[in-house]
Amino acid sequence: MERYGRGWRYRADVGIDPGTGRRRWATKGGFASQKAARTALNKVLSAADEGMVVTRSSTLLSDYLDEWMDGAESSLKQTTANGYRRAIDKLKATLGHVRLQDLTPLGIERAYRQLIVGGLAAKTVRHSHTVPRRALVCRRRLRATRAKDR
Repeated sequence: MERYGRGWRYRADVGIDPGTGRRRWATKGGFASQKAARTALNKVLSAADEGMVVTRSSTLLSDYLDEWMDGAESSLKQTTANGYRRAIDKLKATLGHVRLQDLTPLGIERAYRQLIVGGLAAKTVRHSHTVPRRALVCRRRLRATRAKDR
């Protein structure tokens, strides 16, 4: 914890990144008081202990969906897998360039509106929502499982 400009900031070691083997740091500033910075630091440290600290990622949604589909395809019926692939192709056209960490509910809503304006039926867009929802829930569960294994 240290003074930073007119406020306070913290910097905390949150463990080693299993993917790279490098140490991870959480830094945040702009706190009006040392007490506020310490409170935020304690939250980050307890989240790190539970394995809930999210690391920055440059993975694009399109790459993640393709990778997820490759893994999930073996447990799906062929017709379901084909439907998911079609939905992924539609989503990649509007959201494929977005990094996972930059994905927001508002951005997803905009993409769905673009699909509807582009001529897709609302029901088709609703079905397309199933794919990223399942894929991202799977990612959260995997991250929580990895954290418990540490």
